[in-house]
Amino acid sequence: MAEICAKLGHSSGRPYCRWCEPLNSIVEISRRAGAQQCCAPTSEVQTLRDDFDEEAVHPGHRSIRLKGYDYTSEGFYFITICSHQKRCVFGRIVDARAVLSSSGLILRECWVAIPSHFGRTRLHEFVIMPNHLHGIVEICSKLGRSSAAPLRGDVVAAVPPGSLGAIVRSFRAATTKGVHEGLKWRGPVWQRNYFERVLRDGEEFSKATRYIHENPARWEWDRENPERKPLPSQRETR
Repeated sequence: MAEICAKLGHSSGRPYCRWCEPLNSIVEISRRAGAQQCCAPTSEVQTLRDDFDEEAVHPGHRSIRLKGYDYTSEGFYFITICSHQKRCVFGRIVDARAVLSSSGLILRECWVAIPSHFGRTRLHEFVIMPNHLHGIVEICSKLGRSSAAPLRGDVVAAVPPGSLGAIVRSFRAATTKGVHEGLKWRGPVWQRNYFERVLRDGEEFSKATRYIHENPARWEWDRENPERKPLPSQRETR
């Protein structure tokens, strides 16, 4: 975590800045409980706050490509990728844990393999939900390689090698191929677009990490849940 602090430009005299210091305990809990294995612990997830603002802690549900921004540049990127028509095909949520289906397991295998194809990348917190994936991808300064290609027949705009767009395109192509060949699926697996945000400081990194970590516990209220319920505070005001 101290390394992340340094990369985000924090310069306090302590090992962690005021944003990353509380976040450090979340990450340690996440590692012990296997949150980076796509599921959140049930006993140590922070309870849903009454003032929970999904827009504030979910910086990625709309495409906000920054005009002129170099998406090959080093930094931290929060990504959301949704299934085609937001169908719940990647698994289900049981007791605040993501239980992955066969397609969800293929998705996870392809996600964790990203650094093998893109040597400049590091993966941070991620979670696979029934119909979408959240993850934080770091693009580092070292040069790497890309060995995966888009599926034949896809219409692909010019995407710079090693960029965030190339990473997402390669990941989606690999999962689609795996699902089609391994499970004999037909048709698209993913929505055409994906959602991303550049995490510019510790506050944004902390909020994104916390949101990902707690996402399974919030599935009941998640905007991507086709059976979404109103937030507790919304029910009280009706």
